[in-house]
Amino acid sequence: MAYRCSALEQVLTGDVDVAFLVNDSNNTYDAGHVTSPSGVGPVAMNPIFDWSMVAATDQTKILAGGFKVVLRGAAAPTFSTLSADASLQTTFTFTAFQ
Repeated sequence: MAYRCSALEQVLTGDVDVAFLVNDSNNTYDAGHVTSPSGVGPVAMNPIFDWSMVAATDQTKILAGGFKVVLRGAAAPTFSTLSADASLQTTFTFTAFQ
């Protein structure tokens, strides 16, 4: 039976990024960043997504939903020794500007 982690610091440490991974091109675009998340969440991330940096072909794919959301970060030092399960949920709030 696997141990269930009860806090983010049991799973991740250091710099943690959430990014969009575009289908077919495999290009990634950073969406948010946090350093050493802790507690049970939610954890506010610093938004860093810049639409002007997205290639035109990837823009079309993103607008059509052709992307995955990925999490990048270092595992906490004891995570691999816990035989643990971790389930992370990410929620995005979008604001449109003209």
